[in-house]
Amino acid sequence: MKVRDLHNVPREEKHGGTVSAWDLLTGGDFQSSVLFFNDNLVEPGTTIEPHEHESMEEVYYVISGTGRARVGDEETEVGEGSAVCIPPKKVHSLTNTGTYPLRFICFGIETARNPSVQP
Repeated sequence: MKVRDLHNVPREEKHGGTVSAWDLLTGGDFQSSVLFFNDNLVEPGTTIEPHEHESMEEVYYVISGTGRARVGDEETEVGEGSAVCIPPKKVHSLTNTGTYPLRFICFGIETARNPSVQP
C-alpha cells in the first residue's frame, strides 16, 4: 500500500511558476500506465500556459474555485466537481477566473503503452 499525506509532500512550482503542485503519487507507485497523481493550486487571474503532451492523457478534477478550461478548439467554464479529460496531442490550458485559488487534482496516463489509442 502506498499512502502519502499532502502535508508531508513538498510543494513544487510547475508550468513556469503558474501552478503549485504536490506530487502525491508518481510512476513508480503504480502498476499501470498512470504516471502521476497530484494536487494543484492556481492563483486568481493565473493561466497554465497552453501546452500538449505527445503520449499522455490527463484528467483534471476541480475541488474548489472556478476557471476556464481549453482543450483544442473547445473552451468551457469549470468549477467544483468538474472533470476534464485531455487527450494526447491536444493543446490545453486552464485559467483561474475566480477570486480564490483554483484547486484541482490531476493525473496523467501514458498512452504509448495503450494499444487502443491510435496516433
